Amino acid sequence: MSSGGGGGGTNTVQQNIPDWMRSYIDANYNKAQQVASNPYTPYQGEGVAPMNGMQNAGVGALFNAGASNTGAAAINQGVSNATKAGGYTPQNVSYSAPTTDQIQAQLSPYLKQVMDTTNQQIQQQGAITNQQTNAGATAAGAFGGSRQAVQNALNDKYTQQNIASADANIQNQGYQQAVAQANQNAQGNYNASLANQNAGLQGNAQQLQSAQLLGSLGQAQQGNAAANAGSMITAGGLTQQQQQNVDNYNQQIYAQQQGAGERQLQDLLSATYGGNAGGSSISTTSGSSLGSILGLIGGLGSSAMSFFSDRNLKTDVKDIDSDEAVEKFKNMPISTWRYKPGIGMGDAMHMGPMAQDFQKSFGLGDGHTIQAVDAFGTQAAAIKGLANKVSALEKRGK
Repeated sequence: MSSGGGGGGTNTVQQNIPDWMRSYIDANYNKAQQVASNPYTPYQGEGVAPMNGMQNAGVGALFNAGASNTGAAAINQGVSNATKAGGYTPQNVSYSAPTTDQIQAQLSPYLKQVMDTTNQQIQQQGAITNQQTNAGATAAGAFGGSRQAVQNALNDKYTQQNIASADANIQNQGYQQAVAQANQNAQGNYNASLANQNAGLQGNAQQLQSAQLLGSLGQAQQGNAAANAGSMITAGGLTQQQQQNVDNYNQQIYAQQQGAGERQLQDLLSATYGGNAGGSSISTTSGSSLGSILGLIGGLGSSAMSFFSDRNLKTDVKDIDSDEAVEKFKNMPISTWRYKPGIGMGDAMHMGPMAQDFQKSFGLGDGHTIQAVDAFGTQAAAIKGLANKVSALEKRGK
C-alpha cells in the first residue's frame, strides 16, 4: 500500500475497502481509540526491597565491632608482652675462684688461742724435761756442769722446734679449712646466680606464650564478632530476596494489567489482517480508520507482519525500471549498525542502508524511517533487474 496525502475522510477511504473488511476495521479502530484513551498509571508499589531489621542489626554489629576495636585489648597486651620478652637479657652467670682476702676472712678467729694453748703445753713438756735433766745431773754430782747446760740447751731447742712444727700444722689445717669454706661459698653464689638465670628464662618464655595466647584470643574475638554479624546479614539477605521476589511479581502483574488492552488490540489486528500484529514501519493512508490502525501496527513492533498488497486497494500504479533499481542499490552504502541506547530498540546488530541514503536513491520515505513495503518493493525490483541481467548473460553465452 502506497502512502496517501494528508486529509481525506473515512468515507472516501472506505469506498476502496471491501465490505467484508469494513466492520472489522471499524471495530478495531474503536478498540484502539479506547486503548489510547486510557491514561498511564505509574506503578505505586515497592520496586526494590529495602534492608530489613536483621540486615540492619548485622551491619550495626559489624560497625560496633569495628568502632569498639573488638579484640584489640588482648592483641595489644600480647604485643606488649612479646616486646618485653624480646627485650629480655638473661643474667650473666660465671664462677670466680676465692681471693686471698676471701680465704683470709674464713680463717677461724680461735686459731691463735689453739696455737697458744698448744705452745704452752709444749713449753711445759720442755720444762719437765729440763727438770729431769737437772735431777739426773744432781744425782750424778754434776749439777751445774757443762753437760747439764748442753742438755738443757738441746731440750730448749727441741721445745722451740716442736712449737714451730705444731704452729705450722695448726696454721696449715686452718688455711685448708678456710680455702674449703671460701670455695663452698663461691660455689653457692654460682648456684644461686644460675638458678636466678633459669628462673628469668622461664619467666620470659611464659611471657612469650601469654603473648601468643592473647593474640589468638583477640583474633578469635574479632572473627566471632564478624561471623555473628555475617550470619545476621545472610539471614536478612534471604528475607530481603524473598521480598524482592514478591515486589518483582507485583510489578509483573501490574505490567500485565496495564498492557491488557494493547494485547487485545494486537489479537484483533492479527485476526483481521493475518500474521502477527506490529512490524517495521509501513505506509499508511492519512486521515482514515485504516491508516490509524495500520500506523498503530507499525509502532507495536515484530519481525514478521503482513501488509495489504491487494491490487484492488491500490491506485496510481506505475511500472519501474528494474535495471535502474539494481544500479541504485549498487551505489547505495550498506552498513552494519546498532540502535543507540535509550531509544528502546535493543542493542542487537543489524544490517541495511541508512534512511537518508534510501530516500536519496529511491525518493521514498521521510529520511528517518524506511517503510517495510518500500524496502520489500525496492529489493524485489533489484532482484528482477539482476534476473534480467543473468538471463541476458545466459543467452549471450549460448
